[in-house]
Amino acid sequence: MSMTKDELIEKLAATFLKTKVDKLAKLVKEQGFSLRNLIDLTFYEDKMLAFRAAWVLENVFLVNPVFYLHDMDYLLERFQQVQYPSC
Repeated sequence: MSMTKDELIEKLAATFLKTKVDKLAKLVKEQGFSLRNLIDLTFYEDKMLAFRAAWVLENVFLVNPVFYLHDMDYLLERFQQVQYPSC
């Protein structure tokens, strides 16, 4: 069973360090969480949660960027909408 958007939001809402980011990035890939949904979470109204989602997104790409090439167009499309300097 794959992780839901609400489950990831719950995990992102908790305070965490780099080690948790690495674990969440791995979990996102293993559970087949939609990268587009993760990208959308970087625009979440809670700026801290959006920052954490962006941090996880960065690490997801660092682990295996080729795996997500099919979502690159969506990432670039949303990139121009970034409003939070940290994300």
